[in-house]
Amino acid sequence: MTKPDQRPTPDANADMHMALKVARIYFQNHLKDTEAQEYIATRNLSPAAMRTFEIGFAPNQWRGLVDHFSSHRLRLAAQQAGALATQGDTKRLLDFYRNRLMFPIRNHEGVLVGFGGRTLSKEDGVPKYINTPETELFNKSELLFGLFQNREQIQRSRHAILVEGYMDVISLSAAGCHLACAPMGTALTDQQFQLLVDQGVRTLWVCLDGDKAGQAATERSIGVIMAAYDPRIEVKIITIPDNDDPDSLVRSKGLMGFRECMESAERLPDVINRMCRDGKPCVSLEDKASYLMNLKPFVEQSSGSLQSELLILANQVTGLPLDDLKEATGYNIEDDLASNWHPVVANTARLLIHHYSPELATSVLAHKIKGHGYDELCELSGALLDGKAPTGNMASFAKVHGEMGEDERQHAERGFSAWARRELLSQQVERMIDAPYNRQNANDVKKTLGLR
Repeated sequence: MTKPDQRPTPDANADMHMALKVARIYFQNHLKDTEAQEYIATRNLSPAAMRTFEIGFAPNQWRGLVDHFSSHRLRLAAQQAGALATQGDTKRLLDFYRNRLMFPIRNHEGVLVGFGGRTLSKEDGVPKYINTPETELFNKSELLFGLFQNREQIQRSRHAILVEGYMDVISLSAAGCHLACAPMGTALTDQQFQLLVDQGVRTLWVCLDGDKAGQAATERSIGVIMAAYDPRIEVKIITIPDNDDPDSLVRSKGLMGFRECMESAERLPDVINRMCRDGKPCVSLEDKASYLMNLKPFVEQSSGSLQSELLILANQVTGLPLDDLKEATGYNIEDDLASNWHPVVANTARLLIHHYSPELATSVLAHKIKGHGYDELCELSGALLDGKAPTGNMASFAKVHGEMGEDERQHAERGFSAWARRELLSQQVERMIDAPYNRQNANDVKKTLGLR
C-alpha cells in the first residue's frame, strides 16, 4: 500500500480509476480468446451473468496490458492500482494478471477498485485465485464481492447469503438468487459484517464450503459475528454436502437443491451449542467443564433472546440448574432485560412492537400462562389493544432489538402458538396433579386438548 507520506493526490486517484477502467475493458475484450471460451463452456456461464459481473480474461502475456495503455502516466497509475507489477528490483512494468478469468471488484457504491483472477493454468504451484494487492483503493477487509450487483434485492428483502467465492455468487445470481456476496478471503471481517448491517440485512445465511477449510472459515465467521453481535440480525448456518460448494451444487441440482439446504439451515444458538460440545457427549464433570469454558465467551458476547437460548441449551446439555450456569458463564443478570423471559416471549414482544397484529395481541391475552415474563407480555399486548404506547422493560427490549426479517417473523409467529399451547397444557396438568379432585382443572386440560 502507498505510504502515508506518499498518499496519492486526487488527480492520482482519478488516474487509478481510469487505469482500472481501461484494464476492465481490455480484459472483457479478450473474453473471446480460445482459452477463456473453453473454460466458460465447462462452467455453464450465461452471457447475462458475464455481463452483470463484467467477467473478462487476462491473456497469457507478460506485457499485453502494459502495451495496451496509451500513456506512461496511466501505466504508473495502473501499477499503483495493482493491475501492473514490476520485475524484481527493476522498474520494468509487467502484467500482474496472466492467463486468468477476471472478476472486476466494485465496492458497495459501485466504484471499481480492483480485480480477482482465477487461473486457467494446470501447472502445479500456481495460486488458484489472486486478488489485487492492497492499494489506496482496494482494502479487501472492507469489500464484499457481489454486494453492489445484488444490493437492490438485499436491501428490499433484508436477507443476505454469505458465500466463499466469486463463482458461488455468480452461479446463484444466474440461477435467480440475487442475495449472495463473498468476502475477499474465506472468513468474514468485522468491517464486512458492519457493511451488511448498514445495508439493512436482518437475516444472514452463512454458507461456506462443506470441506474442513470451509467449516473452519464458518466458525471464524461466527466469531466475527459474535464479536460485533447485533441482536437485530438472525444468523443461520447452511451446511453444504462434502466436496460441494454453492456453485457446484447449483450446477448439479439447480437452485432448488440450494434452497433445500437453506431450509435445513441451523439457527445460530444451535450451531454455537454444537461447536462448544466439540463432537463430544457431556457425561463427565470434565466434559461439562470443557463445554462451559467454550460456551462462556459466546454468552458474554450475546444478549437478549440469544443469551437466554444459549443458557437453556446449556441446561439441556449439562443438566445443571440455570442459576449455576449463569454464574459459570459470567452471565450478568442486571445487564439483561430478558433474563427471566422465555425466548418465545421475548420474540413475541418484538413481533407486537414492530409488526403489530391485533389477532396476536388478543391471542396472548387469551392464554393464562404463569412465569417466563408472560405477565409483562400481557401488559404490552393490552396497551397496544387499547391504543396506548407500551412502556416498561419488555417494550424497551423489543424496541432495541429492532424489526424481524420475514423468515424470523414467520418462525416467531408459529413458535408462539405452539409454545403457548404446550406451556399452558403443562401448567394445567401440574395443577390437576396437585388438585386431582378439582373438576375445573380437568376441564381446562380437556379444553386445551380440544376435547371439549
